Amino acid sequence: MLSLGSGFQTRTIALLPFSSRTVLVTLFMVVIGVFGLSLAQSGSTGQKRERTIKRPPWRNEPIRIEKIKLRGMPVSDQKFLEDDDWLKSLTLSVKNTSGRIIKYIEIDLIFPRPQDSLGERISRDHLMYGQYPLLPGEAVSPSSEAPVMPNDSVSITLSDYEGMMEFLKQTNYGASIRDLELEISMVIFNDDTKWSGGRLYRRDPNNPDGWIPIPKQQNKVPDRDHSI
Repeated sequence: MLSLGSGFQTRTIALLPFSSRTVLVTLFMVVIGVFGLSLAQSGSTGQKRERTIKRPPWRNEPIRIEKIKLRGMPVSDQKFLEDDDWLKSLTLSVKNTSGRIIKYIEIDLIFPRPQDSLGERISRDHLMYGQYPLLPGEAVSPSSEAPVMPNDSVSITLSDYEGMMEFLKQTNYGASIRDLELEISMVIFNDDTKWSGGRLYRRDPNNPDGWIPIPKQQNKVPDRDHSI
């Protein structure tokens, strides 16, 4: 970006002291300089492109994404203009609406392919909060993220932007990501039950690494809400 101090110079042509020609030439150079500065400033936003963030929810989600922030400023799920590194400071404000204590949250970052990317698989990354429930015999690792109490809110920030972009590069995405979808992937409660994909699960007593769906007559989970 050009600056007033170093971005351009005004050339002084001293033919006749304070003549009309000197004034005209000086004014002409100033106009050219200002015009060049204007072009430079408009060029500095050349990387700003249209971006979108979409949130296709389930009706029975146990948490609610209240705010989406980029560079500390809230954005909507509508189209907006941002630089190519727009995801670098992605932060979500999430509220516990389940009425239960939450130990672990996982939110998928889904990257739709451009329409001309035929046959390419869609890649996804994750935002995580809290401590994933340990299996029997696993050592307890300290976590600074406390359980989320009912009606409390927490902030979840993308902590490995460089790693995510390297992953997208390896899966044949370009350097400029245009679209992002947010999907609540998993919520685990303190009673060792789990919500995922609109259903509730309980830990498999015969396989602590597995989960058993809670019968629908007990669960009563509606289909995904496509109307939002």
